[in-house]
Amino acid sequence: MASSPSLPCREEDLAKNASCVSMSNVPVATETPPEGGDIPVLGADETPSAPATECEEKKKTKIPPIVFVPLLGAFVVITVVPSVVSNLMNKSSSSSPTPAPPSPTTAPGYGGSGTKGWDFTPAPATPTPTPSTPTYAISTEFASLYAQANITGVALGSLQASPWVALNQTTIYSSQSSLLENSTSHFSGVTSDASGNLYVSDLTQPQIVQRPWNATTSTTYAVLTNTTSGLLQPRGLTMCAGVLFALDSGYIKSVNKTTVMAVVAGLSTTATNLAADSTGSYLYIADTGAHCIRRVALANYVLETYAGSCGNGGYVDGPRLSSRWNSPGGVTVDVYGHVYVSDTGNHVVRKVDSVSSTTSTLAGTPGVSGLRDSSGTLTTSLLNAPLGLVINGTLSWQVLGNSAFNLYVADTGNNCIRRISKLS
Repeated sequence: MASSPSLPCREEDLAKNASCVSMSNVPVATETPPEGGDIPVLGADETPSAPATECEEKKKTKIPPIVFVPLLGAFVVITVVPSVVSNLMNKSSSSSPTPAPPSPTTAPGYGGSGTKGWDFTPAPATPTPTPSTPTYAISTEFASLYAQANITGVALGSLQASPWVALNQTTIYSSQSSLLENSTSHFSGVTSDASGNLYVSDLTQPQIVQRPWNATTSTTYAVLTNTTSGLLQPRGLTMCAGVLFALDSGYIKSVNKTTVMAVVAGLSTTATNLAADSTGSYLYIADTGAHCIRRVALANYVLETYAGSCGNGGYVDGPRLSSRWNSPGGVTVDVYGHVYVSDTGNHVVRKVDSVSSTTSTLAGTPGVSGLRDSSGTLTTSLLNAPLGLVINGTLSWQVLGNSAFNLYVADTGNNCIRRISKLS
């Protein structure tokens, strides 16, 4: 293969390109002037043009730096940078192992189903414990002592060597003996004060007598009122803040020794018993003839219906104003404001809860009379036309315990005192 001829070049190009030769070694050709003309003469400042070398041609085609640099940068960005980044990522991936997916048992969740991922199903609510149903027991107190007596009332008698006292028409009893006797009287109501003195209403005279707490005979008593005092047929009695209140022919009257004053009207003439709460705020009345429970605010002597619908008898438990009663004959109030009622015509003892304002049957079988003790819910127990009843209205039995709860009932048709105690 023939070699390429060497090209002439300038001295400065000789060191750069070995394929070119020095111009000093190239023979100079004589230019023949054109016909009919002279050979052109160069000007004083003109230099004769030498033929262009291959190196000069390459210089002419060289990219200027102002264009080449941006192009070179773009080339680097497009070709080199992605490769470097990819290598770095691969290196990082190879040096740090991929973490294992979380165990299904530890996957986050809300209410947790055991499956990987989030579970937005709400967790079941914690059930609210159902309050246990209170249980009671009913027992008969000293039935033999009153075999021939028509027990109609009962009061607290802690200072008479007995937790209670009872009465029939002519006698006030304790569990030990007779406390007060008057064969010509018709006793209809009894109550006691904080000192242990007993107060008894007499329909026959009519009058109210007092038996001192320290009396030693059954004939020791004092007459608080007389026939000119304004009493007509006094029945139920209660003591509240040192004031004695009496039910009398459809009125509530306050009794202060010989002074009797009517403070409330509007009750049935056969209203049987009343009781005060421990705060001295209210009087509660068993309005027998109207088949309902009434209440009087002592701040202004306003009378209202507390339970039942006056004039509508029957038997219905539930919300107190929707309840129905049949000739209620006795009422008492504990320290928490719960009201206990002898529903005489229905042969049961019932409770009006001060918190829930509902009525429930505490003891006895509605509409069935008899004498039967029991324990538990007392749905199988039997009473016979209960009338008066009493509980210690100042005793915090919820604090002291269930053994401190004792509700005494005059079970008139059975001629005895029944005791309702709390088991749980």
